[in-house]
Amino acid sequence: MDHSCSLVAFLHEARRRGVFKVAALYIVGAWLVIQVADVFYPAWQVPEAALRLLLVAAVLGFPIAFVFGWMFDVSVSGIRRTPSAVSGEGMARPLRRSDYLTLAGLAVAAVLIGYGVTQRTLKMAREDGAPRALVEKPPNSIAVLPFVNVSDDPSNEYFSDGISEEILHRLSDYRDMHVLARQSSFAFKGANLDAPRLSDVLGVRYLLQGSVRRDGDQLRISAQLVDDTGFQVWSEIYDRKMSGVFAIQTDIAAAVADSLAKTIAASRVDPRAYDPDIDAYQHYLLGREYLRSRTPGYVTTAIEHFQQAVAIDPNYPEPYAGHAIALLLDRGDAARYVDRLEEAEALIDTALSLNPDLAIGLAAKGFLLQEQRPPDYRGAEAALRAAVAIDPNLPGARNWLGNALALQGLSTAALEEWNSALAHDPLDPILATNAAVRYAQAGDFGDAEKRLLRLLDLPNPPGIVFGELRSLYDEYGRFVEAIDIGKQAVLAHFPPDSAPWLHFSFLAVSYAHLGIWEQADYWQDRAEALAPTEPGTLMRRGLIYRLKGENRELAALIDAQGLDPARLPPWIGQVMGAIKVVTGQPQEGIELLEARLDMYESDPGDLSLDMMQSLAHAYMRTGDKQRAAEVIDHVADALELRQRQGVGRNPGSLLIVFQNHAVAGEVDSALAALQTLIESGWPDYYWVMNDLRWAGLRANTRFQALMARVKTDINAQRARVEQIDAKQDFAALLELRATADANADQERR
Repeated sequence: MDHSCSLVAFLHEARRRGVFKVAALYIVGAWLVIQVADVFYPAWQVPEAALRLLLVAAVLGFPIAFVFGWMFDVSVSGIRRTPSAVSGEGMARPLRRSDYLTLAGLAVAAVLIGYGVTQRTLKMAREDGAPRALVEKPPNSIAVLPFVNVSDDPSNEYFSDGISEEILHRLSDYRDMHVLARQSSFAFKGANLDAPRLSDVLGVRYLLQGSVRRDGDQLRISAQLVDDTGFQVWSEIYDRKMSGVFAIQTDIAAAVADSLAKTIAASRVDPRAYDPDIDAYQHYLLGREYLRSRTPGYVTTAIEHFQQAVAIDPNYPEPYAGHAIALLLDRGDAARYVDRLEEAEALIDTALSLNPDLAIGLAAKGFLLQEQRPPDYRGAEAALRAAVAIDPNLPGARNWLGNALALQGLSTAALEEWNSALAHDPLDPILATNAAVRYAQAGDFGDAEKRLLRLLDLPNPPGIVFGELRSLYDEYGRFVEAIDIGKQAVLAHFPPDSAPWLHFSFLAVSYAHLGIWEQADYWQDRAEALAPTEPGTLMRRGLIYRLKGENRELAALIDAQGLDPARLPPWIGQVMGAIKVVTGQPQEGIELLEARLDMYESDPGDLSLDMMQSLAHAYMRTGDKQRAAEVIDHVADALELRQRQGVGRNPGSLLIVFQNHAVAGEVDSALAALQTLIESGWPDYYWVMNDLRWAGLRANTRFQALMARVKTDINAQRARVEQIDAKQDFAALLELRATADANADQERR
């Protein structure tokens, strides 16, 4: 058989039947549909996968169009059957019964493909557009949504939120109620989700919502309790003077409890409960709101309001504790580290003298005991357990309790505490990021990433989420993603003059890991312009010098600043000591490290262990091999303990394993550990190659081969980042945004 003749005949027949015309029209039409979808799908927040699904549908529909074009003609008189070439008929024939069945079959196939694509696309949009329920709905579970401010003055927003939160705390006193904590209840503030959807997302059976209208000294508070179907269970309107706001909060909590179940145990009554001056109360609410927001400058503003609250009502204990917590949270004021601890301790003592059972006071005490030097982790645990027993939903307390357990080496208990707290507050960014960090330390990158990415779906994701996600990507060697999330963090905290300097500085470090020095220096310069004297910023400049291998500049940086390590957080003093070691001043490094390292820390982190190895290296440099061996053995024991606890499987910890063998001169073990480290996803080439501690390995051919693999990965990622940056000048984009914001501010004025 002459196949070429058969093919030619087939093509001639296809052309006679007009199949090519139909195929061309189909392809052009499908292309236009896909182009329109490519424009509108992102605007409708339809996921990118739906576009690929549409392309598959277009491919599946082509055989249907081909069969239709072969069998039928479409004219002004309707659909007619195409005559065969052998019949000799010159005109298309009318349709027979079998033709109608064929057309029906083609139509059904097309409809099924279209229906399947549409349903799948809608499902993708729903799944991508709103979070799924995070927890099951326990009986008597409730979320207190932020009450809407309907006053003429928008600045009363803080007061409306404060009313909601105080009601939440009063409901928490009822032992048989499952009350979602504040962070999750407020996560979708302003989002246009109905009651059934919100209850599914938050995992509660009931929602308490309402509004607050304030006119001078007059209040009108409206409250409604609805179930997860949207049915209104209870509602009430309260008209009172401002001085009666505390009674309203108690009345609403009691009414809600009574509506949910007559058998709910009575709430705990605090015999020391204190109703403060209403003006002092409002300043406390404002201070607490700034403390929670973590916006730029939040510490200073929060402290101002706490101080004003105390000035108005010196017997009001909560503002003293809030002021202390603000001081302890102030990571950007490293130069006043010791002063802040002493001031916080005095404030906590005052708060607890006014009310020894004050939950926020006990929580502040537990936080202080963790931060002081030397720390008292058992004392912190006891104080925090007491605080949680009084107020299970107290912001921060359960997170700090998990930290106290982790720092005692009780990793499993810490994770259980965080997960238990997350059941009450699944969208709390601090709790969620701590849990994510623990999963990352266990080597579970996927779970850690998923938990952090979910928090980015919140309407206003906090800076800590961006920071921890960027840190996760950095540690696992995914620098392209780290730089991308670093840019997102900068944009989320814009304009630049109010952006936290940390985001610029960490973006600089991510570029430095890839050896893109120009960008690293540019973003670090911007960070230092915002915080020129902040010691943490200077340490990151030192890290960039270290990655470059510029030890002379590194040494000059520390000497030029005149920093007093005795007044700084211990980690900064440790880094200063390590810098002294790698820049040829081992004895000075030993003095700094010995004074600031806790060799008996229950749960030393990767940074502490790295600093211990720097100390061991310094001992080696000064000829004290016995003390070096003792430190190396101590680090090995700590690493083994972490492995038994299910952590220490992350690249950062595996790097410490490699370094410990290298410091000890155990070449074969060091190279085996390096191979395991590389297989975990670590590609931090410059960290090892420009560190004098590992100079003895550089001539080893196996070491060279392993590091060549790492360099290949680094080069590929670097090329990808440079390609992205060439398409979009991020610095120029920020300048355009700054100009646009300045113009908008000018127009508003």
